[in-house]
Amino acid sequence: MGWSRRRERAGSAAARRASRLASWLASGLILAGCTTGGTPAAAPLRLGPLSAVHAVVAPGTALAAGTALLAVSPDGTGRAVVDAGGAVCVRRVHGGSVGCVPTGASPGRLSAAFSPDSRTLAVGLDLTGAAAGRVWTVDTGTGAVTPVPAVAGVAARRTTAAPSATPRGSAVAGTSTAPRPTSAAPPAGTPADAYRSGAAWVAMAWNVADGHLVLLNLLVSDAGPSVRVVDLDPVTAVPRLLGTVTRANQGVGPVMAVRGDTLLVQVYVADRTRPDLATVDLASGAVRDLGQIGSPDTTAVPYDVAPDGRTALVGSAGLAPSGPPGLLDLSTGRLTAIPGLTGTFVAGGYAPDGTAVAAVTAGGTAPVQLWLAGTDGSRGRGVAGTVGQVRSGARLCWSPVQVVAVCGAPPGSAATTGPGAAPPAWVLRG
Repeated sequence: MGWSRRRERAGSAAARRASRLASWLASGLILAGCTTGGTPAAAPLRLGPLSAVHAVVAPGTALAAGTALLAVSPDGTGRAVVDAGGAVCVRRVHGGSVGCVPTGASPGRLSAAFSPDSRTLAVGLDLTGAAAGRVWTVDTGTGAVTPVPAVAGVAARRTTAAPSATPRGSAVAGTSTAPRPTSAAPPAGTPADAYRSGAAWVAMAWNVADGHLVLLNLLVSDAGPSVRVVDLDPVTAVPRLLGTVTRANQGVGPVMAVRGDTLLVQVYVADRTRPDLATVDLASGAVRDLGQIGSPDTTAVPYDVAPDGRTALVGSAGLAPSGPPGLLDLSTGRLTAIPGLTGTFVAGGYAPDGTAVAAVTAGGTAPVQLWLAGTDGSRGRGVAGTVGQVRSGARLCWSPVQVVAVCGAPPGSAATTGPGAAPPAWVLRG
């Protein structure tokens, strides 16, 4: 099966990056306290030596009774919240909702993740790795809600056409708009219909390199089940089938990481209790099994792929306590410990330039602790702690405006409500 990646041409890509940077500068830099002559600074924030960096907790959002905070936008200005009726809404830090997805599902079945530029929220229902899940996207400027449609047929071939220049709404920090009522009811049909029609979504993650949403899709045909990779450009809202990940008697886990052409996934084999980790080259379609990574008592959890695509930040989960994440060499499969990190960690991510990583502990009864470490082997250290709770499988984003936020929530994150359950965000300074 042929594979392809939708490439952005230099001019269009530059225009989109400039637009995104403008939204970051208009919001995140003000939040971070950096101004020039009373106006936001004109470049992404730069930090000094990692040993001198400290962090402050980003402003929170007052929540109504019965609502729970799922995720924080990477620029720190927006929040994804869910109410008791299963409506997932984008809210601004200083109040006001932008748009809502009225799923009607119990909050514990919902997941959410902000795009790298904070301009789109992806909302998932039953993204557990096996169920016939649903996915919607919310434009955080206009509030427009778009369901991700079923994907059938064969993988798309490589195209050199420039992406659509369809205008998008402002970022979360832009002009406030009233919530737009949108029907999010699933289409008619049984779960079996969803599996056979290409409408069964099982996992999703944002690609930091191009701002596209990468999804895993479970298709059941006469030849058997297969898991397929789909790329969604949030501007055009058109999903593109890239190809198939699994072979016979294999399945996937609900957590994956992607950046550029590298996708890191959990692959379950029928006769094994722990998943392997595997890389998928989104340009060529090559799937490479790295085997079972980490302790025999835990499951390896992909956190993030480095900007250069050579390493990945990998944590663990399972019956045994999940210790610190390590750096996985994607060419050799070797996992290297990060010096200085101690505790039970649940999420992590790379700095925009790849020279450092951030990782957070679970929190709950104890504070959520933010740790920073260099990727050169320098010793990591805790830089901040706050009340909150983060589940394994959450996403941690480190944005160019030096905001580190829990920007994605796995299913089950909204099962516990209250002040102690909110995922945090920090502003780095130094």
